[in-house]
Amino acid sequence: MIILSEIEKFKRRFLKDGYEFEKPKPTDVGERLIGKKKGKWGIVSDKWIFIEYVSKSATLEDFTNFLKNYEDFVEEHGEDVKGGYFVTHGDYDKKGFNFVLGKLKKGVRERIEIKSLKAIEEKEVELKKEVIEEPKEIVVIKERKPEVKEELPELIRIIKLLEEFEPRKRYEDEEMYEEVISTYLERDFSRQIEHQFRIGSTRVDLKVGKIGIEIKRLTSINELNRLVGQITAYKSFFDHIIVVVFNVGVSKREILSVDDRMKELGLPVTMIIK
Repeated sequence: MIILSEIEKFKRRFLKDGYEFEKPKPTDVGERLIGKKKGKWGIVSDKWIFIEYVSKSATLEDFTNFLKNYEDFVEEHGEDVKGGYFVTHGDYDKKGFNFVLGKLKKGVRERIEIKSLKAIEEKEVELKKEVIEEPKEIVVIKERKPEVKEELPELIRIIKLLEEFEPRKRYEDEEMYEEVISTYLERDFSRQIEHQFRIGSTRVDLKVGKIGIEIKRLTSINELNRLVGQITAYKSFFDHIIVVVFNVGVSKREILSVDDRMKELGLPVTMIIK
């Protein structure tokens, strides 16, 4: 198996998500790849990814050089950078790398991934997947699509749009997120969108036909737990509910745990985490 095929396979997860790559730039130890996903309609900004590939076993010096280059890239493009990926074709000192990674600020650290193509090759026979690794929440969404595609084709379209949506900045209240998401969806569903649709004593943020959209800016586990009751109240009014989570103070593991709990209760819900 040649190196190029492995790099192309790694890039495929981003190509499928709409990213385009500039011509690779050679480095002393491999090459650097810059990916760009163009924004839409002047509402969604361009998104960027930064990949540093090392064609051998990686050293701590290789990794610290990557971090410096990534920091410069983030300084240039700001919040529009979705992640930095350090990819080696050989081994690396996991303990040493994680120690260096742990010294970074939380907001920076969470956007960095370290990948070993050697490890991926060893697992390839078992995995037999075109995409090496996808975020868990997107995998879950893809598994649900066949169940609703026949009955609710517009649901597939809305989920795809919301997966692609990224605000130009992070807001302090849910009302602003509701406004920008509504504006974003109006291109496709202008006549169907209703704001703050009342259901008994509560309201769902957006209603698009028989689909409800609940927007959450989570700052505590209590807010997350209350979500189960809200979605239960919406169940009899909608064919499906999409929850768009802008996470501030809750771990992804806790969010996915509540998502699993709602599935066990038979609630027709799709969770999208931003």
